[in-house]
Amino acid sequence: MRCPVCGAEYINENARFCNACGAPLGQQGGEAIPSQAQPYMQPQNMQYAPPAQDLAQVGQAMHDYIKVDFEPKLSKVGIAVCIIIGIAISLLSLVDGTFGFLFVGLIFAAIGSLIVWLTYKMNISAAKRLGLFFRRDGEVRVLSEFASSLPFANDQFRLSPHYLFVKNRCAVRILDITKITRVKESYNFIPTGVRLDALVEDETGVQNVTVCKLHMTKSKNEADEYFNEIMTRQQMAVNEINMMRVQ
Repeated sequence: MRCPVCGAEYINENARFCNACGAPLGQQGGEAIPSQAQPYMQPQNMQYAPPAQDLAQVGQAMHDYIKVDFEPKLSKVGIAVCIIIGIAISLLSLVDGTFGFLFVGLIFAAIGSLIVWLTYKMNISAAKRLGLFFRRDGEVRVLSEFASSLPFANDQFRLSPHYLFVKNRCAVRILDITKITRVKESYNFIPTGVRLDALVEDETGVQNVTVCKLHMTKSKNEADEYFNEIMTRQQMAVNEINMMRVQ
């Protein structure tokens, strides 16, 4: 039998993945689902188009995982709560007879509102990045890769050949990653853990993403494994794009 994506022969009729290109092999009706090994620059006329219902379910699952909205909204309720709490603290000055609580209340309201606003700006940046992927690579491509992505670090992030999906943070294209570093974390000068940071850059600007955090007692081998895996897939994506340009 032949792989419907790359045409390579495979012996086992029950094989789930092609030995040559790594494409998942459909087992129902002979249909092939999109190959993870195909570069994202390929034309969008793929052989397989998942039903709209399936796409909607995968899209909802991806949203629940990365927590990115296409149209983020400023939390007016969050700002209102910060202001109300600040006013409540300030009113304690009437009981205390000093201006101490008044200053504390004003500072709390200002800092709380600033945090809500900065969160909103971060959400806008993540939404722009995801929107670029959907417009450039196609909705089917992005959602299909999320559906087949592999979880790492107790599912703190998921990795496909061309995308990095970070839980509760964002999605980034592997080609965008310009640097990955291991950062040691400590508390009162006592080492407590290690985190992997990825520096990502595209049309929306530069963003530093914390991919995962690990406890110091088990971080060394795991951090090396995740680091090497991300770098390997990044290089694989770069090689595929270079091959497309040569052709």
